[in-house]
Amino acid sequence: MSPRPYLVITLAALCACGSQKQSGTNPLDGGGKPPPDGGTIEPGLAFQPAFHQALRWSEPLAGPTTVRMRIPLGRAGERVRVTFKAGEGGMELSRATIARAGAEGSLASDPMELRFDGRAGFSASPRAQVTSDAVELPVAFREEIAVTFVASGSVAASAVELFPDSYWGSGDQADAPGAFGEPQLRAMGVSNVYVEAPPTRAFVVMGDSITEGYVEGQDEYLEAWPAVAEAALRLPVGNSGVSGQGVDGELDNLESEIFSVEGITDCIVLLGTNDLGGTPAGRIEQTLDLLYDRLRPFCRVWAGTLPPKEMDELDDDRAHVNAWIRGHRRVDGVIDFEAALAEPGNVNRFREGMAMDHVHPSVKGHAAMGKEVVRVIRAEEAADEGPSP
Repeated sequence: MSPRPYLVITLAALCACGSQKQSGTNPLDGGGKPPPDGGTIEPGLAFQPAFHQALRWSEPLAGPTTVRMRIPLGRAGERVRVTFKAGEGGMELSRATIARAGAEGSLASDPMELRFDGRAGFSASPRAQVTSDAVELPVAFREEIAVTFVASGSVAASAVELFPDSYWGSGDQADAPGAFGEPQLRAMGVSNVYVEAPPTRAFVVMGDSITEGYVEGQDEYLEAWPAVAEAALRLPVGNSGVSGQGVDGELDNLESEIFSVEGITDCIVLLGTNDLGGTPAGRIEQTLDLLYDRLRPFCRVWAGTLPPKEMDELDDDRAHVNAWIRGHRRVDGVIDFEAALAEPGNVNRFREGMAMDHVHPSVKGHAAMGKEVVRVIRAEEAADEGPSP
């Protein structure tokens, strides 16, 4: 099958220039809602996201199409559920499977059928999310799984090509043991993978193309700063970055992309870069304040400073916003991405090797950002533990 041309996203557009509702239940308190299939949660266990993508875009399918996504998991456990998200035209999913991922699109185990309230598939209205019944599949931290599904209509999708060894092709090829069709490297159709295990902290990050992971246009999910932080913390860090968006875009989509995700305890916000130049600094700050307020009942809130944006006319506004973020008294902490990336003595320029262009961090820059997240979270954990007796 020849893939339909997906969203043509230029550098300018990319530049950082059953459905579930917010429950208010903190999994660390030992609570949790039953799975949507009516099953039970074992005492001391909770389903929390091992993978999350916002999937703001939409991809129409030319008739029944099989999609296989290779997905790394940020959580170990014994049972798994998968959430699928329809595109703008709604989606008919006829069947879906899950297996351990092998090399180059192959399956490393026999595929297991996913069911939805006991049925093989479902019909979803535009932008709706549907979560599968739980399946017994012991998985390890950072193990990679292959989720394969057959659908028609339209599926929700991400912007950046981040998922190597993912494919799509015409018809029903869900049982294919190896690669089929053609590479399709965006996140497509799968918005969440939940894993049941003892509850832990679980993070979600909000941002633009810097957070989604854009470096050169065909990138690697595991090299984006949220995944770098996940690997070091050994805690799930879901990526809700959406290329091109500003603070208002996140506010408009909180319900479907953040509050619908079960088991989140911490939210990291890195937004405002795309607003610079078109929105006064004071307005950016007011909108960020509203976003922090909306998030606060749902999760701990971590505010990220804006990285360098090497455009001289934006220096003052960016400095104003960052000073405001650092002085904010109603967030749980500040993650200083600017300090992690900026040239010593010149906060308006990237340190050598830290940038791919004048806006987007390089792979080395993403590593530095992830390291800064880990430093801040580890310091907070140490402070909470207090001095040794």
